[in-house]
Amino acid sequence: MQCAGGPLRLRTDSQMRWSFKIGEISGIAIKIHFTFVFVVIWAVAEGASGWGGIRGALFAAATILLLFACVTLHELGHGLVARRLGIGVKGITLLPIGGIAQLESLPKKPADELLIALAGPAVNFVLAIGLGLTLALGEGADLFLSLGYLSQSYGLLTGTRSVLSLIIYLLGANLILGLFNLIPAFPMDGGRALRALLATWTSFPRATRIAARLGQVIAVGLILLALSPVGSVSLVLVAVFVFTGASFEDQAVQAQAILHGLRVRNALPMRTVRAVAPDDSLSKVMELNFHNHPYGFPVVRGGVLVGLLSRNDLLATIRQAGGQVRVEQAMRRDYPIVAPDDHLLHAQQLIARTGFSMLPVFDKGYFMGLISLEDINRAYANFSWRRQ
Repeated sequence: MQCAGGPLRLRTDSQMRWSFKIGEISGIAIKIHFTFVFVVIWAVAEGASGWGGIRGALFAAATILLLFACVTLHELGHGLVARRLGIGVKGITLLPIGGIAQLESLPKKPADELLIALAGPAVNFVLAIGLGLTLALGEGADLFLSLGYLSQSYGLLTGTRSVLSLIIYLLGANLILGLFNLIPAFPMDGGRALRALLATWTSFPRATRIAARLGQVIAVGLILLALSPVGSVSLVLVAVFVFTGASFEDQAVQAQAILHGLRVRNALPMRTVRAVAPDDSLSKVMELNFHNHPYGFPVVRGGVLVGLLSRNDLLATIRQAGGQVRVEQAMRRDYPIVAPDDHLLHAQQLIARTGFSMLPVFDKGYFMGLISLEDINRAYANFSWRRQ
């Protein structure tokens, strides 16, 4: 889901590199991308220069961290509702532009996507209500009711350095996060909610395309507004963000629709697969031709597949224990399998979810070969080229 807070995305191992875990909430890992540090540094520098001294820097740091705490809660809203509906949640990653909730799969029912999409903004509105009640019940009630004070205090690094100013800022920030995300355009939550509603009477890919096109129209409108006397450069940035986000979402869903129509047999490579034995040494395996085995080898004993030896496991074991180690000490005995008639989308998601670089293909108990993400991408590219 998207906010100035972050999109919901399917999880892959290549996503969110350079991120490190800072904690866990309700079993959902919270990670921070290394670039997030630059946002804190910028805020501290602005606070120190704008207000002077360490007090201003600390106040700015507290403000930006509390803002991203609200973003984290927004993403947790998506994640917890998704998990309640039976969808796995890999984690949440904080970026300079906001946060990303990584789900294992897209919701299958439009009603489920609608609930997940609206959960994030709902969290922001609840936070805004809570902060408003705090102000109303506190000594700052009169100041809160003053729009002049609100406009003077609102701003990340401006306004009176007080708890009251900080509360008012967070209240306004949550209202903006909630409302911004309800814009009916990808990649915001409003775009996903719109798609969910459209998907109740048309196909999911077509609903995505309609919502994406609407998002692009809104983006063009924002650019025209930015060029008007009341416009600003920030509107251009938002427009680019919305336009590209809508394009990527549409492309991803159309690609998934194609992969759902293709079968594993369409991607099964024709190259000969050389099996290795559990008792073979890793140095012996290294002598084999890796050109035909870019991701690894099937491990066979007595004509039965007993394990998979990935190239990464092979090289890592050799570095740690040497080449005389036997294959059975480096291979993986538990692995997912696919059938020739399985959808390629299922195989792709299985690779993303499990982290295996290759999947064995079985047809009625007979081992047919290995399929990798590269094979899936090649089948998709060939189909797309033929369709053109």
